[in-house]
Amino acid sequence: MGENKEYLSHPDEKGSINISDEVVAAIAANAALDVEGVAGLPASLGKDIAEILGRRNLSRGVKLLAEEDGITIDVCINVACGISVSEVAKAVQAGVSAAVESTTGFSVKAVNVHVCGIALESK
Repeated sequence: MGENKEYLSHPDEKGSINISDEVVAAIAANAALDVEGVAGLPASLGKDIAEILGRRNLSRGVKLLAEEDGITIDVCINVACGISVSEVAKAVQAGVSAAVESTTGFSVKAVNVHVCGIALESK
């Protein structure tokens, strides 16, 4: 397997299934971005520069904590101005949890949504 990567493992009767943390985080990020009212996922300056150079990180704004009883996912989002922050956050929790569980088979213990900014419309 790839070097310097963390994997989540799911035992199976024929062996085990190993999915990279980055893959699970990318699934969570895409699910969050699909929620109406989410204007984007914030990134640090270093990540923004990496994207300019062509190394797009699909898991930006997402952190995972894998434990025996499930995965805890932290998602940082920017919300569109004029949209209910609490409704968007609840929809992100539901969407991320459903996407990760249905795609990977891993149990999601919690989805913590951090609203890191409001996106104002440009005029």
